[in-house]
Amino acid sequence: MKEQALIEQVENYLLNSSTDFVKNSIEYVGIRENHVISNEKPKDYYFLSYDAVVDENNQYSTKSYFVLIDKISQKISYILGPQSLEKIEDTE
Repeated sequence: MKEQALIEQVENYLLNSSTDFVKNSIEYVGIRENHVISNEKPKDYYFLSYDAVVDENNQYSTKSYFVLIDKISQKISYILGPQSLEKIEDTE
């Protein structure tokens, strides 16, 4: 899958899920091979990142998030935040 198509896939997911993110901050990071997450079997993932502005008691900061897309199914599998791991069950 081409980098631009991956970026568009992540942008569409974030827009459809009403996630606040910094426009034009989505970047392709690379491929992680045989990566293990949450005790699942190793898989190859495309890694992308994006930034979001977070309000913590009226103090705004930018936080980075990572999106893992399964290389075989080409579906978004996980979103990794600074202190979170969200498994995405089903995406288009």
